[in-house]
Amino acid sequence: MGYLLVQLTTLGIFWATGLIVMLVVLPILDLVIGKQSWNPPEEIFAELQERKFYRWCTYAYLPAQLASFVFGAWCIATQPMGPPEYLAMSSTVGIAVGVGIGAAHELTHQNNRTEQVIGYLILMQAGYAHFALQHTHFHHRLVATPADCSSARFGESLWRFLPRSIIGSVKNSFSVERRRLAGNPSVLRRILHNRIIVCGLGTVALFGATIAVFGWSLLPYCLLQAAIGILILEAANYIEHYGLLRGRRLDGRFRPCLPEDSWNSDHLVSNVFLFKVQRHSDHHAHPKRRYQCLRTFDDVPQLPAGYSVMMLTSLVPRLWRRVMDERLLVGSLSGHICSVNMYEPHRAKSVAKYRNHLNTTCDACHEIIGSENTPVLAHALDRRAAG
Repeated sequence: MGYLLVQLTTLGIFWATGLIVMLVVLPILDLVIGKQSWNPPEEIFAELQERKFYRWCTYAYLPAQLASFVFGAWCIATQPMGPPEYLAMSSTVGIAVGVGIGAAHELTHQNNRTEQVIGYLILMQAGYAHFALQHTHFHHRLVATPADCSSARFGESLWRFLPRSIIGSVKNSFSVERRRLAGNPSVLRRILHNRIIVCGLGTVALFGATIAVFGWSLLPYCLLQAAIGILILEAANYIEHYGLLRGRRLDGRFRPCLPEDSWNSDHLVSNVFLFKVQRHSDHHAHPKRRYQCLRTFDDVPQLPAGYSVMMLTSLVPRLWRRVMDERLLVGSLSGHICSVNMYEPHRAKSVAKYRNHLNTTCDACHEIIGSENTPVLAHALDRRAAG
């Protein structure tokens, strides 16, 4: 569509059609159409779960995504573009990659081997196959705890979260493969059967073939579209559990994940666009449940907008905290700072800023609030009082 608009109008801005759709069209449609809180009735649930149409929507994303990648490369190689248009075209394909990771997320959760392979192939275009292993083996087990590299902490900016999440995901995923292949005596087989290495070689082959056909000028395109796709995925990770902390059992262990441990959004259009990943609480309750069956819940943390708006907001840390911190601490948690997954360097500022809204009847909260006697927190409170 962007290509046709450029040909019709000669305006290079339409190479950024993906950005326009995600950051302008989707938020407007979400605002106009609004939310949808309908859940599938129990009597059709089993039939809906097995309906083939919805599966083929995820399967079809692989050829569609690869076609957009090749077409984008052809456009850059053959159409007159300056640096802004080059970046715009790369961003459009990168957004397709980011949305595709939603399809890959759906597929790599399933037991069907073919679906898992399709999911890994979708992730391969961004060089991010390790996401599937980190997500299924670590994130779902550790979600909304300090031990999870993919759960953002209260007060932690997206830009601090990104290296923690990316590095932690790579380490965790390689540990999964090392354990899986530990019994294989052949070093070569351990390498060739390692899903991360195999998909990484696939990424190199894809980028290498693109450069061989269209020239070295396509190398930045390959890297940019992958980076934008990764940024979208990690921004979604950042949003989904920001600041939320699972409660503990009497023995000190974290209780199982509950609906209140995820941020949700019922905005209809962006939910359809992103394979309903915004109904995140039900996904964590039932990881293998197909996206068309995911339910919404009452009384769970709700985002003020769909993912596209929240991703854009997360790029500006002060804006993000202005929108989300009070919504979490005062709204969703009713002042229970003991129930916050806290970014420790931000703790003093948080207590100082929301002191009058915190729950003082809770012993655990009172202990945290009372720690203002420590030098760091006392200094923050003194500065706030002086201001």
